Amino acid sequence: MFSIDQDEIPFPLRYLHATANYEMKNTRDALATLCKVQLDLQKQLNSGKAPSGVPGVSKQEEDDMFGVFQKQGSSESEAEAKTNKLIKREINELFGLFPPKESTDAKLIMVSFELCRIHQRQSDFRNAYMTLSKLVQRYPNNPYVQSRMGRLCLEAGRKQEAVDCFTTIQKLLPKRSGDPLEAVSGGDADLEVTCLLNKGFMSVYDGDYKGAIESFRKVLTIKPANMIAVNNSATCQIFCNETLKAIESVEKLIKVDARKHLNEQLVSNLMSFYDIQFPFPNQQKTTLADFCAKQAKDNVNAAVYVQKPSQPPPQVNQSMNNSALSLSQSQFVGGMVPQQRR
Repeated sequence: MFSIDQDEIPFPLRYLHATANYEMKNTRDALATLCKVQLDLQKQLNSGKAPSGVPGVSKQEEDDMFGVFQKQGSSESEAEAKTNKLIKREINELFGLFPPKESTDAKLIMVSFELCRIHQRQSDFRNAYMTLSKLVQRYPNNPYVQSRMGRLCLEAGRKQEAVDCFTTIQKLLPKRSGDPLEAVSGGDADLEVTCLLNKGFMSVYDGDYKGAIESFRKVLTIKPANMIAVNNSATCQIFCNETLKAIESVEKLIKVDARKHLNEQLVSNLMSFYDIQFPFPNQQKTTLADFCAKQAKDNVNAAVYVQKPSQPPPQVNQSMNNSALSLSQSQFVGGMVPQQRR
């Protein structure tokens, strides 16, 4: 047997190893791995020994995957050495899915967010709160850290703390004259969306579902395929007795890009919407399950929501259920059954 130095394992592999453990229900191992990675990153930052880039390699040279900028007269060994450096960069960043090797701060935020997510799903709000509190202390002016903290506080019933976090973010927004929803782009657009989402979540906390829907709709004017806005807007529509509109909005999002937008939470919500809207929703559920089997990622299993077929009660018009499902592979139509639950 031989031991492997953890420092030699690229960050993406350590992170994915932890998240894979959690998905396989090995929560203790996942938390242990993430805490170890978090501690290592904190030590690097505290000691001032965090990596500051690839030594001796300019940004132009780093990005020269195909030798476009290769200097004349450079030997094959030099080109091979440069290629090896580029390969190492891809190992550390995994095609841009992870922060660059030198971005220790971004890695720490990423790991802390995942720790918080796992604690929340375990209903361990104390440790989730402690994890984010340390992050807020280190990055008080990071709007996404403040936003994550504010949303956790809302979930834990700490409204005033949430208001403080959201107010801090609001101050970071650039002041613009005229329409507050005038065209925004880049980082400003992302920050605007974050603030509008937070406003929507605050309205949900206060029971103002109409106000929440309005905030989420404003998000969709900036980011039309924002899954968080669509999903939460649809959930609020349920509370406003607009189930059919909720179904249509979620199905519309799915049609845009099934592989990108379909996930367990969205499927679970849509299945629940079918239960509310249709007296006998099994056909709608079966269609969604078949669609997910062909279009969704492997981790989305919609079949678990479909009941085994059974004979409908004698008073049910069988043709009504048969007409409820003339759906193609790429199209869902909510509300084909004329009757609704009252």
